[in-house]
Amino acid sequence: MAEPERVSQQVMTSMYRRFFSVAAAAAAGLVAMASLGLAGLGLAGGPVQAEPLADSAAAPTPSGNEWWFGSWQLQQQVWPLTEGAGVTVAVLDTGVQASIPDLRGAVRPGLDLTGHDSRGEVDYDYSEDGHGTAMAVLIAGQGYGTGTVGIAPEARILPVAFPYTPGGYGEFTRSEVVEAVRFAVSHGARVIDMSFGGTGMSPTGCDPAEEDAFAYALEHNVVLVAGAGDTMLSGTGPIGPAGCPGVLAAGSSEPNGSLWPYSDQQPYVAVAAPGAHMVYVGRDERYTTIGAGTSLSAALVSGAAALILSRYPAMPWYQVDQRIIDTATAAGHPVPNDAFGFGVVDLAEAVNASAYPVSATGANPVYASFKAWLTTSGGRVFAAQNGTASQNPRPATGTRPAPRAAAAAGHARQSGVMVGRIVLVAIAVAAVGAFTVLQLRARARRRRSPTRGRRRSRQVSDWRTLPPSYEDDQANGEMPFAQPEGYGPLWRYGSPPGYSRDYEPGHAPPRGLGYGRDSDSDPGYGRDSDPGYRPVYDPRVPPPWDVPDDAPHDW
Repeated sequence: MAEPERVSQQVMTSMYRRFFSVAAAAAAGLVAMASLGLAGLGLAGGPVQAEPLADSAAAPTPSGNEWWFGSWQLQQQVWPLTEGAGVTVAVLDTGVQASIPDLRGAVRPGLDLTGHDSRGEVDYDYSEDGHGTAMAVLIAGQGYGTGTVGIAPEARILPVAFPYTPGGYGEFTRSEVVEAVRFAVSHGARVIDMSFGGTGMSPTGCDPAEEDAFAYALEHNVVLVAGAGDTMLSGTGPIGPAGCPGVLAAGSSEPNGSLWPYSDQQPYVAVAAPGAHMVYVGRDERYTTIGAGTSLSAALVSGAAALILSRYPAMPWYQVDQRIIDTATAAGHPVPNDAFGFGVVDLAEAVNASAYPVSATGANPVYASFKAWLTTSGGRVFAAQNGTASQNPRPATGTRPAPRAAAAAGHARQSGVMVGRIVLVAIAVAAVGAFTVLQLRARARRRRSPTRGRRRSRQVSDWRTLPPSYEDDQANGEMPFAQPEGYGPLWRYGSPPGYSRDYEPGHAPPRGLGYGRDSDSDPGYGRDSDPGYRPVYDPRVPPPWDVPDDAPHDW
């Protein structure tokens, strides 16, 4: 076999052997994984709890002014489990200034009820520098501008812009509230933050149109949150929507855990959350660290609900409320009370149902108020019009399934693991088959090599058409092909026509590559000849050559 063909076969054989070995190793690894059940794929239907995030280090870093991050151990205990991904929070407010860096990429197109065409992405609150924007940043801030980060940075904001005047719950109509709630539900919101409130309702009920809208949201499994009220703005009486059935009302706490002095104290208060000495980011990117109010507390509780729903997407709204209520740190006396409700929100416990299960019979005043409303004339009419299956929805339970349901879930998981193993084995077999085919094709090509027999091309030994060798031969001090003048080419595939065939490929006579035999000849020159050529002999012209009688023959 000629030298070029032997080298080529050796290279190809070695290459395909390596490929085949890698394929076999990969296939063996996949089969081993499948047999050990390390890749049990959850292919069975049904809700699945989210696993802890693989890399919480990628989460944004909050500013040092957000003191509630330390109190709630967000970076240490909450974000490794959930950051709010997949959950949309509707912010019913003055609009949200979506263009500020702190909300970059976090705001979806919403609804504008101001008469403009902003889709809610412009904040029209000039008196307080953007109330809706501040709420959105507390929920899902990205930290690109002022460095303020929301507690659920992976959640998305759906803004609804109301016509706004300072202190103005009464400045927009009940019909606009109804329209906003229904818009939020129909556009995929799982949580609705209502950081507004005002008087105009009796202690025993709220506006019937709003009750219907809120019931519509709850029937679509949406969590409703509102601020309990700020006494310096709304007085000490009950306000809406915090007092409406099915709405989770939040009071405000100080950094030391005490009650913010202006937090309205009402029987409908369910929990308290940070609401004093807060970072408040405005529509023009200005911010302060002395923000305060139950509006801010409601925004944080809305973010807490988003975190829970992101981790447990199939959890009903009343179980989300119950987790927030039952895992709260007790405050005030007795518990519950009109100031703190059942206590201050403990977010690390609220998002971790396996470590902190709640009792199926635990208190849930928000759900109880909705069930009570369903027994009223308004509730019965709503149930009849909306096809509500029962006026007594099943009570909230813990996150642990019933024994029969647990057994079914176990069988489903086992089926999913088995299917996953089958899929991995199939992939391994396919990989082995593919590389086996490549191996056979390579052998077939070698048998049909054009360098065998009469079809051998003249170009095989033509140095002008073959790729040069770029390897340096340290033993002979050779220079690479096409280097400075004075060095001849390195023949990788044998010497070309017209050159001495006694020399090995790529090597020159004993004096070294490109040198004549006489000591007085320059490198790359034969006597009286051009560089790299024997006198009169031109390798670019096929033999025979017309050689003078006196031509030297010792190159």
